[in-house]
Amino acid sequence: GWGPALKINGQDFRISLEPGTEQTNASVRWSEPWLFDQPYSLTTEAYLRQREREHWDENRIGGRVLIGKRFNYTYSGLVTFRGEDVNIKKIEQPPIRAREIVALNGHSTLSSASFQLRRDTTVGGLLPYRGSTAIVGIEQYGALGGEFDFPKLTGGVDSYFTLYEDLLDRKTILGVHLDTGWIPTNDAPFFERFYGGGIGSVRGF
Repeated sequence: GWGPALKINGQDFRISLEPGTEQTNASVRWSEPWLFDQPYSLTTEAYLRQREREHWDENRIGGRVLIGKRFNYTYSGLVTFRGEDVNIKKIEQPPIRAREIVALNGHSTLSSASFQLRRDTTVGGLLPYRGSTAIVGIEQYGALGGEFDFPKLTGGVDSYFTLYEDLLDRKTILGVHLDTGWIPTNDAPFFERFYGGGIGSVRGF
């Protein structure tokens, strides 16, 4: 991957390019961490994602606007608006139960609005050694238009424990990570669902 970054007065501007034979990502991102000298943040991003899956190719072009609010040192919130064009193409001989893949061949319009609440008690900055981070979120598809209308619920917990610290302050840390998600309806397109196994899916170790 390649991606220069420029910081001016706390603002962050990034251009990222990650070419690959099976997956390619490109994005342009700008962030303002302290909007109007208030505890609000603003991030805008435009991106392109191309992925060759087992039986089809998936191309996404979209953009996001993220507005964050820090309530105190522990709690913060984030509102995200997203819009995408999803292009499903080069569908091979359909596998069993693949009617939904064929039905969505071509371009589809996707939009969503989401809210996320975060609780962070970690200590250690980028390399936490104590505390936890908990995130709960709800994303409503179709809130800004598009072809699909369904909710998605997500949650996650990251906990860190220092098991041992030597005389040089070198720490042995145990990290526990748990992510969960639920779509309570059957209206979600196949490319937005949760799956077990593979890149970008649910895994367990």
